[in-house]
Amino acid sequence: MSRQLTFPLVAAAFAVALVATAATASGARAPAPLRVTVEISAAGSDETALPAAFAIRAGGTTTIVFRNHTQVFHTFTIRALGISVLVRPARPHGVRTTTVSFVAPYGVYEWRCVLCASSSHPHMHAMGGKVYAIVNA
Repeated sequence: MSRQLTFPLVAAAFAVALVATAATASGARAPAPLRVTVEISAAGSDETALPAAFAIRAGGTTTIVFRNHTQVFHTFTIRALGISVLVRPARPHGVRTTTVSFVAPYGVYEWRCVLCASSSHPHMHAMGGKVYAIVNA
């Protein structure tokens, strides 16, 4: 290889390595997935999901773990994101866990249990809440 061709190749390789090192050093790596645990429990004649409202990282992967302590089915439904997950009832004298992972763009999203509003659930109120997809959650 001629000397005229070698120098531009070495310079280009050095520039690519420098950019890659700068991106890694500046924290450009994807953040770890966020994990939220929601407990579903009986509360008098209603059932509650705690926390009902929570913040997540906009554009990042979020995993929600539902721990259902009740003997009835529920859903976690966010119509705006096309998410509807069935949360199965607890085992006798136990709890059942259901997980869902998703990515939400920046915004505020309402979630609800579509089954709580049906005649199959004798509740006074439907479970629901808000998901705040914000920057740097």
